[in-house]
Amino acid sequence: MKRWITKVIQEDSRDSVSKAREDVITLGHTMGYETTYIYRYQDANEDHYALHSRIDGITAGILPGDLLVYQYPSYNGIQFDRLFLTRMAHRGIIVSLFVHDIEYLRGAVDQKDEVAVFQLVHSMIIHGQAMKEALRSSGVTIPLIQKEFFDYLHTGITVGSVKQSEIKQLVIAGNLNKSSFLNEWPYPLPIMAFGDTDQRIHSSSVQHMGSFSPNELIQKIPHNSLGLAWDTDLDHGGAYQQYTKYNSPHKISLYLSLGIPVVVWDQSGIAPIIKQKNVGITIATLDELPKIWETLSSDQMIQMKQNAITLSRQLTHGMFTRKSLLAAEMIALDYSTRGDL
Repeated sequence: MKRWITKVIQEDSRDSVSKAREDVITLGHTMGYETTYIYRYQDANEDHYALHSRIDGITAGILPGDLLVYQYPSYNGIQFDRLFLTRMAHRGIIVSLFVHDIEYLRGAVDQKDEVAVFQLVHSMIIHGQAMKEALRSSGVTIPLIQKEFFDYLHTGITVGSVKQSEIKQLVIAGNLNKSSFLNEWPYPLPIMAFGDTDQRIHSSSVQHMGSFSPNELIQKIPHNSLGLAWDTDLDHGGAYQQYTKYNSPHKISLYLSLGIPVVVWDQSGIAPIIKQKNVGITIATLDELPKIWETLSSDQMIQMKQNAITLSRQLTHGMFTRKSLLAAEMIALDYSTRGDL
């Protein structure tokens, strides 16, 4: 059984999309996976015959009984994903979806359409317990492999401990359009914001640092910070706050990989594991931040920092991805042994 992983060819981006996918590929290569390449390309005039031919060309080297880890979504549209995975099933190829996002959970596609796509594969590597429960309640019956965090690979960064007195600000990184509260940040807490935004930030407490590539970003973010992961819904569509009830945001892995404790919504899907590992703070509203900031003891802060540093070693060495890929391989071997392809 050869093992393969998909790579979507697209322009480099400064958001988490490219970084997360590249890290999966890098870790897959260290485990012996080969890469199959998919171009990010949509043609409304491409018929099913032409699309099937393109898919067969993309996957010509993959044989029946091989394992293909399909990074989902491909951003070629749900029709492409459905036809691709249907074609793999017809050819007897074992497929595990490596889920970066569930589109119906953020209102981007129809639930029934996406669930039908999921039922075409042999397993799914998903985020945490909240996402698993949502998928099960939506009718997904295939094996689900939980992965609590995205890994975040980087080298050459020294992550050390700091005292509470050195925690001087909040940081937030990512698509700042999903953080509209920054426009009129009313709190006397300094916050450094990294990422693109179409909005004008008026608060003197917010310092917009600009947008950087992932490699640049890890050099820019100060380690004497708390990392804020707090999305809001967009006025023109995009249920991003609702989506945080289910996903494991990549920015949390960024912060923790640098040994930076985090601040998250207490209703988010990631909140239970943040509390369990004591690597951050969970709050109901941003209005709680000033009081939390004032009342956190030095011992509490140092313990969270030490726990975050411990977790950073796992994230930067790919522990969560490696474990989930091994679980997918075990499921694939079971299918192969039974001949149930």
